[in-house]
Amino acid sequence: MLLFILFHVLTCIFVYIIYVGRYCETDINYCSASPCLNNATCEDLVESFRCRCLRAFTGQRCETSVDACFNSPCQHGAVCQYLTACTCDDVALVCASDDEDCQRSECIRRNSPDCQVRRRSFTCDCAGTGFTGDVCDEDVDECADHGCRNGGLCTNTAGSFECTCSQTGFSGSRCHLDIDECNTAENAQPLCLNNGQSTNSSIHCVQNLICA
Repeated sequence: MLLFILFHVLTCIFVYIIYVGRYCETDINYCSASPCLNNATCEDLVESFRCRCLRAFTGQRCETSVDACFNSPCQHGAVCQYLTACTCDDVALVCASDDEDCQRSECIRRNSPDCQVRRRSFTCDCAGTGFTGDVCDEDVDECADHGCRNGGLCTNTAGSFECTCSQTGFSGSRCHLDIDECNTAENAQPLCLNNGQSTNSSIHCVQNLICA
């Protein structure tokens, strides 16, 4: 009998985290201490628990607030700004600032033309990305907006553009820099014949002058 009791005592000590009771017959309810936060639902597991969070929260215990910008919906490095789900700013005071279910319900309940449910609860600032659209996912055709100067050939690329300046007499990112053909290493020999003088702007020969 003594060995039987000793065996059960040792067994209970070994599994004390999981079970309680004289004979370790009672499973511990890890949800009894309410470990989940922000109105999350607790699910008791063997040796642990799981929190099922409301949409506005995340984390092991639903301790982290989540808004529409949390998952970075804006693309190509654009900046996300959270607006709330209702056009009435004070709705965020009635509800949690990121509880969009509550915000939409409160917005509809007011039945006011000043309070409208937003199509998106965030906005993306696409400035400087080369993209446009609600989430900055549409490429801007920079060739249509800016283009290349002095007859350069413009090629639109993702988020930018490229200029091909060959045979234009210009260089630079937009073919905006005039090449001084009179002083390039390739043109070390006189460019003009019959004593003409070469001047820039894609080589202009002036007659009866000494070629410099």
